[in-house]
Amino acid sequence: MTVKVTKVDSRYPDALRFKGAVIKTIFPVVCFHTAFAVMLVCLYLYAERDLTLNSLVVTILSTTVSLLISFRTNSAYDRFWEARKLWSQLVFSTRNLSRNLWILVSESKAAENNRFCEERQLKRMAGGMLVAFSYATKDLLMDSKQSIDKIYQLLGHIPSIGDQLNRRGAKRAGVDGYQRRYQLYVNADPETRRRRYSAAGLSPPQKSPNVLKRIMAWFTITFAPQWLFRGSTSTQTIRRKNRNPPVNIASTIALHLSAYITYLDQKGLIEPSMTGNLQTDVNNLIFALAGLERIQTTPIPLAYSIHLHQLTWLYLLILPFQLIKSFKWVAVPVIAMASFTLFGILAIGEQIENPFNGDENDLPLNMYCELIEHELNGITSVPFAFQSKHWVPIKRLISEHKENEANNGDEDAEQSSDAASISSQTQKPTGPPRRGGGNPSQTNNLE
Repeated sequence: MTVKVTKVDSRYPDALRFKGAVIKTIFPVVCFHTAFAVMLVCLYLYAERDLTLNSLVVTILSTTVSLLISFRTNSAYDRFWEARKLWSQLVFSTRNLSRNLWILVSESKAAENNRFCEERQLKRMAGGMLVAFSYATKDLLMDSKQSIDKIYQLLGHIPSIGDQLNRRGAKRAGVDGYQRRYQLYVNADPETRRRRYSAAGLSPPQKSPNVLKRIMAWFTITFAPQWLFRGSTSTQTIRRKNRNPPVNIASTIALHLSAYITYLDQKGLIEPSMTGNLQTDVNNLIFALAGLERIQTTPIPLAYSIHLHQLTWLYLLILPFQLIKSFKWVAVPVIAMASFTLFGILAIGEQIENPFNGDENDLPLNMYCELIEHELNGITSVPFAFQSKHWVPIKRLISEHKENEANNGDEDAEQSSDAASISSQTQKPTGPPRRGGGNPSQTNNLE
């Protein structure tokens, strides 16, 4: 499996980039306040109307708005970062659980002869459950059915999970289900293509529209700033969705994992001390899921958001009355920059408040799930038992030992030959013999 990681386009500096920015989102309100400032400047210069206000009013409003926006941005980023930490905890527990199950669960002797082993197949099924848990969590947070066929391929044969998937509209697709659907799509007529893709919850590929249609679509999206209305993140919308809550497949998968660990304990396939550790990892998965659901279903209070937007609009509507007397036409770009700054910060806070919408600035949950699947496939591909020959290169060590012994033997032979030559040199006479021969002590005795 190949995991594609999206790289940041670094050809341009951040100040010149538009992809991922909020310029298109806040463009309508910035244009409105700029036009309002132009109208006030025209009235002041050509109609000779005194439109100035006391600067104390703007000072009070600016202080209040700055404090509220700062608190709003910090709270939104805290939610974003907490969601990332909870997903990291989910990844951590998934890695620990898969590693411990794959290594610590004993297998029968049939596995040593590469025959069918029920324990090994159950461990691989547990790894598939962990992969499906991540995809089910992602679909639950994004309120979508993008990975439902993927989950069905992994766990569709389990009755309780298969029934829940069928209620959510899963297709009974095999391993090559995507390839078969692609061939059916290619060979079908346009009306059948549209019907099949709409039934699967997908959007069929369309021809690129002409320039005029692109411009009209851009204006349609631009002049519909949904972030001003908090459509998908308001408390009322969340309550309407929860009247018929979606099927929580991730919770069912966690239930099956706990039952599997209990089965291992009863069969004696794991040590009793490891049962608690494995159940703790499953509890951590449920804790991370509950924390992610809390972030998704608990937005910033609506009254706070309404009051912040009202104060921001009031401040930007009063600000031109203070600037036109001193700046005249220069007040127009000043108002444009002020509205761009304030409404841009508000739009960023609205985007990262719920980091599961799949926007450009949200968490890449699809990439995270693909990474988990890739890692678990790697874990289940290693040997199920420790083998020392994979760690220690025995043959290479033996050959190196023989070479060392041969080298040591050559060095000993050279040292022995050198010692023999030195001893032979020391035994040769160094001068003529003394007269009379014998020892000097014997000569003295004779005398």
